[in-house]
Amino acid sequence: MTSFQTVVLAAGSNDFPESGVAISKVQAPISSRSGSLLGTCLSEFESSSKIVCALNPNDYDFASKIIEGYKNVLLKPISKPTQGALITLAMCLGDLDPEMPIIVTSVDGIVPGRIDGFFRYVTDSKFDGGAMVIESTNPSLSYVTELSGTPIEFVEKKVVSNKATTGIFYFSNLEILEKAIEWVLISNNSLNGVFYISSALNRLIYENRQLGLYQVDANEYFRFSTPEEYQISKLRFAR
Repeated sequence: MTSFQTVVLAAGSNDFPESGVAISKVQAPISSRSGSLLGTCLSEFESSSKIVCALNPNDYDFASKIIEGYKNVLLKPISKPTQGALITLAMCLGDLDPEMPIIVTSVDGIVPGRIDGFFRYVTDSKFDGGAMVIESTNPSLSYVTELSGTPIEFVEKKVVSNKATTGIFYFSNLEILEKAIEWVLISNNSLNGVFYISSALNRLIYENRQLGLYQVDANEYFRFSTPEEYQISKLRFAR
């Protein structure tokens, strides 16, 4: 299998209540087996040749201990809140290999055991970009519409189909990703001042590039975005 590099977006400043104490999202415990949210996420990318982890500086010391067992993780402190995941991703571009395929993931969306299958699918099919999707009607997710099985538009926070993204995306190389981000920023393609990664895939669609959707069962997706989702997914994950 061809090597890939990963960007883990974990720079959010949300705190979760845990045993009556507010704790940083990335430090929140998921299970005795997998440890913290950050540790759980990183463990899903052990086959990645390189991992760039964008995180809040307040979590740096904690993350440094988590990655002691890894040789391929670069911690990228993001000192100030950004205008969304796409901006945070843009700040990590200088740390990426220009030729190696890229998987981008949010720390708070985990699909255990599916990353390698996703990567094999998009690379074997020679796609320029892709997304892991589930069936959903949750309005807090991004959605993709299709025509005869081909993605034609990604839309944020609006249920325009039954296929929602998991926050796990693929770009075949750095140049494609850079141009997509630039296009989103120049066109100011944001929602309420927030820039989302799904918008970058629309650039690939407009360029008639090939995109793939890798669908998994909704029960395989664990979302830890809010305190409520954290509590629900934590219980599900422990089963």
